[in-house]
Amino acid sequence: MFYYIIYSFFGWCIEVLYAYKNHKKFVNRGFLHGPLCPIYGACILSIVILLSKFKGNLFELLIIATLFTSVIEYLTGFLLENIFKTKYWDYTDDPFNLNGRICLHFSIMWGGASVAVVRIIHPIIASFIDQIPYILDPVLFFIILSYLILDFHYTLNALIDFSKISNVFQIDAGAIASKYSSFIHSSNLEEKFQNIKYKILNWKNKNL
Repeated sequence: MFYYIIYSFFGWCIEVLYAYKNHKKFVNRGFLHGPLCPIYGACILSIVILLSKFKGNLFELLIIATLFTSVIEYLTGFLLENIFKTKYWDYTDDPFNLNGRICLHFSIMWGGASVAVVRIIHPIIASFIDQIPYILDPVLFFIILSYLILDFHYTLNALIDFSKISNVFQIDAGAIASKYSSFIHSSNLEEKFQNIKYKILNWKNKNL
């Protein structure tokens, strides 16, 4: 959990700096409302777990990391676009791109960054995490977990279009009343009801 939060925050910083370079202003590039990019946390943590066994061979690590991060970035972009109908990044204007979700120079950059994470950055962070007192571990864990749950809940509520759902179940009372009134008049139900009521009263009076 600690690694996930740290790498998600690093990813958010990278995205914000890149957006600032392009737009000359602060842009919150995170999927969540807070300063976190979950895709970075999940991706870098997966890289650390799955690719650490290749860190002895620099070239092999670079190739595998580049392919791995490209697949993750493409699949994540595809899912976000189809679920939330929003593009969180677009490489359409970059050369050698695939459907605007990945491009060659960014894939190579992510591959190089992954090598740096596995061989340099993660050992430093792991050493730092090991210094946290044991008694604080569960406290920090539950604080982080609670924050993530609240942020995900708030973000998903903001992204899902509940108006579409409500429209499916919306009832037009005026239309129903109009149809009911038309049915009453066309079927002469009121007149039939009065006739039945008159016959019942006559029968009741005769039997009394």
